[in-house]
Amino acid sequence: MLGCDIGTSSVKVCLLDTDTGRQASARSPTYDLRAPREGWSEQDPETWLDALAAAAEGLGGAQGAGPGVDAVCLTGQMHGAVVVGAAGRALRPAILWPDLRAGAEVCRLADAFGAETLRSWTGSAPSANHVLPKLLWMQAHESGTLRQASRFLLPKDWVRARLGGAPVTEPTDGSGTGLMDLGSLAWRPELLAVLGPAARLAPEIVPSASVVGRLSSEWARRLGVRAGSPLLAGAGDLPAAVLASGARGAAQPVFHIGSAAQVAVVRGPEALGRRGAQAFCHPDPGWRIGCGTLLAAGLAVRWARERLGGVELPPPAQVPRLLFVPHLAGERGPVADLASRGAWVGLGLETGAADMAAAAAYGVVLALREALDRLSGGSAGPADPRVLAEGPFARDWVERLAHGLGRPVRLVPHLSPSALGACWIAAVAIGAATWDDLMSRVAAGLPVPPDPEAARRLEALYAAYGDLRGPLGAAAAALDAAP
Repeated sequence: MLGCDIGTSSVKVCLLDTDTGRQASARSPTYDLRAPREGWSEQDPETWLDALAAAAEGLGGAQGAGPGVDAVCLTGQMHGAVVVGAAGRALRPAILWPDLRAGAEVCRLADAFGAETLRSWTGSAPSANHVLPKLLWMQAHESGTLRQASRFLLPKDWVRARLGGAPVTEPTDGSGTGLMDLGSLAWRPELLAVLGPAARLAPEIVPSASVVGRLSSEWARRLGVRAGSPLLAGAGDLPAAVLASGARGAAQPVFHIGSAAQVAVVRGPEALGRRGAQAFCHPDPGWRIGCGTLLAAGLAVRWARERLGGVELPPPAQVPRLLFVPHLAGERGPVADLASRGAWVGLGLETGAADMAAAAAYGVVLALREALDRLSGGSAGPADPRVLAEGPFARDWVERLAHGLGRPVRLVPHLSPSALGACWIAAVAIGAATWDDLMSRVAAGLPVPPDPEAARRLEALYAAYGDLRGPLGAAAAALDAAP
């Protein structure tokens, strides 16, 4: 199976032998977000195609690639809007998940339907990160582009269509649009109606493990895979990664840490609905994912280190007497507030740059713990937390989360858990696996224990962290109101 993850900064690919469990992986060179205006975030979708070819080239002939690949499945960044013309080409740059331009449209939706009604339909409070407000913004500012369009697609769906697949989507990505009804797994009629004539652009929704096309000859050559290989509908990156973690139930929360971060809990549909949480579909249709999202995680740490002159992070056991609130791009969970802002709290003349950088990393950990507490309703806590993290800082995040949660944490060991999850979706689609037996065929790593002293200090910091939301919210509002 070949899994391909169309990420925010690179494309990752995974080759999986489902009989032996052997894996090979590769990634493309990184590419950038474009911000033509403050608060905007865009990419040229053609960049993803070039990066996919480069990542596949990095796999080479590993483990019998090429004729040995049974199916190709894509996953990718969620919440992005790609507006497609009749020839399948994007009519403008994709508007991506961090983009905040549609704030006025979010207010219009909330006024028209009520935030709680929208959350009961779609699983999330309305947010500028979602696709529906982005389309409404285009309706107001780029109506000519929408009139030319034949479809809107999510990033991985657009790439799959260019590879030879149908221009469709599936429930995991659909549940991140702000437009799909989480109960019926169909576009909500009242929300489609808001789009007016542009409602015709909504793609068909099919199950994640559906075959939706065959790989074209051109892309078979570029990927080194047999022409005509089945293309699967796939999943959004978070649901695919959660699948790869093997987690089930509140005792096994999954922390997904990259530029942004999420904490996810896999539950039945009836168990979702806590305030402050988002709900997404799981690739296995019998499950749902409750999720709290931090819009700046690795991004916040990278920002802090750059502002501090490139300072290195001290070892995880060194916990500073300092707090950092990481909401540099607003907050989507546990409280939906894109106007939220970040802060260091507790600075003194003795504070060094390394302390400030460490506080930034632990600010992310404490924010994720707060999101988990909201998801779990203040229960006793997780028994078997799992971390999905990539790159050289993966082990660092695992240790910091173990200290911050005060319990052992496992790292799911893979370059791209999302691409690995896509491989397992492909395996289910062609009958090489079932949803039920996947949990025994995917494995998290060995548990990393917490340092007792670091855990004790972070417990005290967490108690103080919870007291900051009110004062910092008032301060941010006052700053926004200042002339």
